[in-house]
Amino acid sequence: MNLAKIASLVSLTLLMSPLPVVSLPVNVISPSTQTANSPPQTWDKAQLLHQLDLYSLYPPHSRFCKLSTVTQAISSDSRLLAISSHDYERSCGSGTSTLTLWNLQTGEKVKTLIQGNATEAFWLEGNQAQEPIEGNTYIAGDIANAVTFTPNNKHIIAGLSQGTVKIWDVNTTEEVQTLRGHRYAVHAIALSLDGKFLASGSSDQTVNLWDLQTGKRLHTLNLNPSNGIVNRLIISSDGQTLVSATTTNKIQVWNLQTGQLIRTVFNSDPSPGLHNPIALSPNGQLLATSDKDNSVKLWNTRTGSRFLTLKGHTDQVNSLAFSPNGKTLVSSSNDNTVKLWNLQAYKLDSTITNIGVTDQFNQDPVGRVVFSPNGETLAIEALMSTADLVPRLGIKLWHIPQQKFVLEVPETFSLPGIQFSPDGELLVAVAPTTKIWRH
Repeated sequence: MNLAKIASLVSLTLLMSPLPVVSLPVNVISPSTQTANSPPQTWDKAQLLHQLDLYSLYPPHSRFCKLSTVTQAISSDSRLLAISSHDYERSCGSGTSTLTLWNLQTGEKVKTLIQGNATEAFWLEGNQAQEPIEGNTYIAGDIANAVTFTPNNKHIIAGLSQGTVKIWDVNTTEEVQTLRGHRYAVHAIALSLDGKFLASGSSDQTVNLWDLQTGKRLHTLNLNPSNGIVNRLIISSDGQTLVSATTTNKIQVWNLQTGQLIRTVFNSDPSPGLHNPIALSPNGQLLATSDKDNSVKLWNTRTGSRFLTLKGHTDQVNSLAFSPNGKTLVSSSNDNTVKLWNLQAYKLDSTITNIGVTDQFNQDPVGRVVFSPNGETLAIEALMSTADLVPRLGIKLWHIPQQKFVLEVPETFSLPGIQFSPDGELLVAVAPTTKIWRH
């Protein structure tokens, strides 16, 4: 039986009573068999607009050490890019950390908001400790672990390793507020769509809910016992629901208004390095998670109940993303495929195959997936062959209507994230040499 026939036997299980198993035909798409003479694509003539050399922020010796990018954010007006990075490496001694603002149109640095120290958390003891004992492998010092802009682009917010949340005025670049309330480092933040409420998640296994207009802490959500660090937070578009996840893959759904737990939808101590992706639908009513059986599960955020299981991947699921209109869910996997699930017809629309390459170090052939704002293009992190025969993580852009790759860009460093600008004009890949393309 050929690959297309095998892949077409993908089952989708509706979690009702009784539980039916439905076999659905799917369209399996291999990049090597795309039709020629397709109409011009949105990104097929993309131009490299800027390259931001983050090494220029650090002492000259840093070029001989490992420069690590931590996180990034783009303002909603597509004008500014914030990047957090550090140059700490044990063999190089003490390090430096920065949080910088860049002009996306000119490629020029606007301001350095943070320039401090970077070291390993276990070096900071007693009153200086920024991580609990079980979290002492983290980089600490003056690290911005999470960054976001307010919807009106007036402020930039960062969760810091000192356990605080700092807020700067974008126009003046002056610090305007510091929120204190965590014992250990803040690793995740999430902002409501109206910009009024902020959630911050910490190594102290709590999530704080803040009123940004007053700076008052409204609720503290206690995740104990979790034995993990809060590292992901999502607030629904209607401001009613908060989703939290930890390093031990404890995933919980909360009522944002009352601070009450709706349900723990997943709670499992993972194998070392295992990361369970999560995604929240644009309307905030569906939560997607992965599971150990390589399936994707959908949850009702209002009730916390599981109502749909998507089966088809044969290896670990690495990333999940909803389309902007909420009609499609995309999943990527170590089985070297990306699947597009139709959430209206409850079927698998298509499977993209043969995306990445494998290497001797067993790196993931396919990483994260991101939708463009118009929902027509997928940015996929993939391990790609290079001229020196060393596979490296790169970016492939898949145009959904034409079912073909329209851009392939090998990179030389691991990426903390790829993002389209909110206006859909730019694609940003943050790395020591950050690259910005315009379609």
